[in-house]
Amino acid sequence: MKMIYVRPNYKEKEIEISIENVNDELELYYEMLNCDMIDITTITVNDVEYDIIHDDAFLLKRPLVPTLYVNNELIIFGAFLISRVNEDGEEIGLTHKEIDNFLEYMYRQQRPLKEWIKNLKQ
Repeated sequence: MKMIYVRPNYKEKEIEISIENVNDELELYYEMLNCDMIDITTITVNDVEYDIIHDDAFLLKRPLVPTLYVNNELIIFGAFLISRVNEDGEEIGLTHKEIDNFLEYMYRQQRPLKEWIKNLKQ
């Protein structure tokens, strides 16, 4: 299934984004996210619900790199995957339209993320 894979590139100090064909396997999520336990946070973007699959302990990792600003109460740090779920709660792949929708959302959220970082430094 197609998922959006976002991860920080610490050397280049930027975020890398790719579209990956991923099997719905917990061990694969651990490997891709470099973690031992995941959490799944659901957000709605333009009336579409997306699952953010991320490291449950991302705030304990260093360096702390913010990669997605949702709002002042929800900021994701480090690598994450984006997918959707069906009525049975199973992860399903994204359509091209859903991928474009989420990537546009991420792009719009870069400014609030930069503002949040700037305010932290003050």
